Amino acid sequence: MGIYNQGALCILDYSLRKVTAVALEDVSLEIITQTNLDKLIDTNPGLGAKLLKGMLLSIYFFLKISIPLIFDADKSKLQKREMYL
Repeated sequence: MGIYNQGALCILDYSLRKVTAVALEDVSLEIITQTNLDKLIDTNPGLGAKLLKGMLLSIYFFLKISIPLIFDADKSKLQKREMYL
């Protein structure tokens, strides 16, 4: 089971997100709504925990890559501003 990280947050904050993914081989696709996720967690907590863990890891890896880029961009903006002061 894999989680496409572009959709990981929308199930938690009820936002809509349009994404495109390309499979390199035959796959099965399951769309999980917030309601279905809640039912899954209630009826099969073990599977629900694995799914939530996968979502959390997906978000973690996205942030791990993004945060340094954001801070580097902010540092360069700050350095440029300091040059003009």
